[in-house]
Amino acid sequence: MRLSITQSMVMDIDKITRNHAQTTASKGELKQLSTLFGKSYLRELQGLLQGSFTQNPGVQFEVTIRLAWIDKIPLAAIASKLAAIASKTERTELGDAVLFAFDELVLSDGTRADITNARAVLLQAKVAKEKSQIVAPKVPISAMAGSTKKEFDLLSMWPVFDLFKASKSATPLAQSIDLRGPKLGTLPYGWYIAAPRIESGAKSPAATHWTSWWMAGPPILNHTCDLTFGAFLQAFFSGAKVPSSGNIEVGASFQCKGYPPSPTNLTGWDRICAEIIAIVENSEAPQSIFDSTPTGRMAATGPISRSLPPPPNSLGYLVHSKQHPARIPRPKRCIWQLFRGWLDRVCGRKRIPVLIIHTRTIELVRLR
Repeated sequence: MRLSITQSMVMDIDKITRNHAQTTASKGELKQLSTLFGKSYLRELQGLLQGSFTQNPGVQFEVTIRLAWIDKIPLAAIASKLAAIASKTERTELGDAVLFAFDELVLSDGTRADITNARAVLLQAKVAKEKSQIVAPKVPISAMAGSTKKEFDLLSMWPVFDLFKASKSATPLAQSIDLRGPKLGTLPYGWYIAAPRIESGAKSPAATHWTSWWMAGPPILNHTCDLTFGAFLQAFFSGAKVPSSGNIEVGASFQCKGYPPSPTNLTGWDRICAEIIAIVENSEAPQSIFDSTPTGRMAATGPISRSLPPPPNSLGYLVHSKQHPARIPRPKRCIWQLFRGWLDRVCGRKRIPVLIIHTRTIELVRLR
């Protein structure tokens, strides 16, 4: 990815994550998660990410953060021996949130825009309640039973499954999704993130344990969630393996020739990512959460630009007279106002945040 997070930026991200998230320390995982994906936090994060770019003459860089939600990430239907006897399959949520990142190159003539890289990671969010977990949260954070066990089995083993849009869907979005194939060991597609739950009036956990409040760990049983959120994002954008976390990547790249990617003819991880994006981009927001005229499921911070003037004796700036169809459309109006009730109501209904971080490198002059 074009974003390159330095160690100094990791510390800054950890700081703002802690400052924002600890305001809901006594709440459950959905409320704490809604703070992590709240407007003020994402605005600060966007500003920090914008500072990661190296200035180049004649080039403009943009970072846009968009937030959407869906009524649960699509479910994996896994055939088990007991389920087979009952002629049924068990359906398990892929996660509690998903993070996408796209790099886009826009040429100076404005006639073509390419997605040069696309990555995604599924997030399984948990709050640590027990004293031992607050001191050192370990995967899967909650007791290994019920849905927690199903979630862990999915993220740690990734058996072949069918992908369904919702629990009551009769027809799958895709069949026989195989993420493992010949691969051995832990796969990078889904990670755990943990936050402490502290009762009102109780002493907050030591900063040494929760330097970013949300701490991440790979889907490895009893592995400590010791990767700060800033370090988690650093690894996600770079695509580098994390030695301390089983030497696996945070998420993985997927095929995306243009935005939004068409699910047709895609398989595996490519298909999962395309299907989630299709749900986000093609669904209307319910009036019960927004208003009488919902504009969609997406809210955006808008792009923050950073650029230097073109070099001397250049052809000058070329103004883009029209938006390229491959570029992400911007909302006609600021729908953050429509989202204001969602961050509170999300606690009452299971809604999955989908965060899309889109970076553009725009040639203001033709680079030779």
